[in-house]
This record gives sequence, structure tokens and C-alpha cells, in this order.
Amino acid sequence: MTMPLSGRAITQVASLALLAKFKLIGPDHPNYEKQGGFRHHYADGSVIVDERVHAKLEGGVWQEADLAHVAVMRKDVARFADTGGWYFDLFRDADRTTGLTREQAKQNCFVACHQNVATRDYLFSDPRG
Repeated sequence: MTMPLSGRAITQVASLALLAKFKLIGPDHPNYEKQGGFRHHYADGSVIVDERVHAKLEGGVWQEADLAHVAVMRKDVARFADTGGWYFDLFRDADRTTGLTREQAKQNCFVACHQNVATRDYLFSDPRG
């Protein structure tokens, strides 16, 4: 399954999260030691898009260059239980339609990276402080 991109509707080096909520894990919760405090809570259907661009130095000023990649995550616990309930895809360089195969995404995005942050719902972002 691939979510094709049609143009660059996303701003540079930005993340977009839909349907995100915060939850507070207090000292009475059994996971307080691992997850205590405010955390993002993403419901099924939540989508996270992270666009990265290359930069170039021109006249002492860093400028946006070409697109490096667009990473996409979509929460669907029932369909993607083997990857923590998340669909992963990555579009590199000029690729806006193909992305990774399901197995490539599982190995390159989930196993190699996001699986290490299981206690954070497989996300690296923190709430704004």
C-alpha cells in the first residue's frame, strides 16, 4: 500500500500530525517510570508527514535545496499490528508515487529505527514544552 504524493503541499522540514491528542501518565499509572508525563496519543487514522530537504550554503546563507525525502506514518492498529499499529513509507528524492514496499518499510523504518521507541508509540517526537 502506497500513499502517493501529488506535489509539495507540505512546508519545508515540517511535520504534520492529524488527530493527535495529548495524555498525561501520572504517578499512579503502572508505566509511570517508563512513560510518565505528557505524551502524544495518536488515534487510528492519525497521519504524520515529515518532509526533509537538502540545504546549500550561498553567500553565507543556508538555503533550501532539493527534496531529500518525505516520510509518512499512518496509524491503523488492526492492519499494521506487526509494525506497532503504524503504516510506514518513505519517498526519496523525486519519488512521489512509489515509495517502499511493505517489507522494505518494515525493515528500514520500523525494525531499524522506530521499534526502539515502543514505549513512545514508536515515535521520536515530544510534546512542545
